[in-house]
Amino acid sequence: MDSERQDRLFAHLAAIADDLVSGLDVADLADRVMRGCVDLLDVDFAGLVLDDHHGTLGVLACSNDDAKDLELLELQRRQGPCYAAFTSGEEVVAEDLRSRAKEWPDFVTAALARGVVSAAGIPLRMAGRTIGALNLFRASTVPFSQRDLQLARLLGSVATIGIVHDRRQRDQEQLAQQLQSALESRVRIEQAKGVIAARAGVTMAGAFEILRSAARASQRPLTDLADDIIAGRLTAGRLIRRADSGGARPAPGGEQGEAQESERHT
Repeated sequence: MDSERQDRLFAHLAAIADDLVSGLDVADLADRVMRGCVDLLDVDFAGLVLDDHHGTLGVLACSNDDAKDLELLELQRRQGPCYAAFTSGEEVVAEDLRSRAKEWPDFVTAALARGVVSAAGIPLRMAGRTIGALNLFRASTVPFSQRDLQLARLLGSVATIGIVHDRRQRDQEQLAQQLQSALESRVRIEQAKGVIAARAGVTMAGAFEILRSAARASQRPLTDLADDIIAGRLTAGRLIRRADSGGARPAPGGEQGEAQESERHT
């Protein structure tokens, strides 16, 4: 590799590394990888497809409209080097697309119409799982050099690291939000139980049974009823009546608590 090409490679890798540590945007990362492919490799354009977690591929980035059109056609027709690389988990290099016309008829026709005569698909793999694929398109049948394929693997690996990091971060943030929401819901339920226990003259366990029975009878979430109790929109007496309407046994002390509460609200 000549010194000028090395300098460009280092510049691309440094920019990508800066993205990774300073606040990753997957779309920007993918676009930077596309620019790196066209700048560093002997290719005319490139594209990147990504699994949506459920086995469905989508186009994440392309270096130009021709690449986007070919990527979309690959996914729609389920044929072509990029789709084959994703499904097989192996590199797929077609140095003369015309020789693959029987295997990929629609893709080859569309590619040749855009001046593309050779292509390669590089799978994006992490921990034994293929999460997407990088597609390289060329207007020449000169064989892909091992150097270009190695650089393509490097750029694909960098993209994979960034994508997986982003997914894990989002998953962690979602999990943290779910845990926080669960804890907040539990706090509200405990507060509501305290209100019910105090006003209806029952234990905390009895208060929870009243709350749960009322939620089932009214087909509402526990947290919704708890919020109504805390805000005063629903009294303990009305809650007990809802619970009883669902066939639940009256909680110990419930009638006495309801009478006391009725006196306080008259």
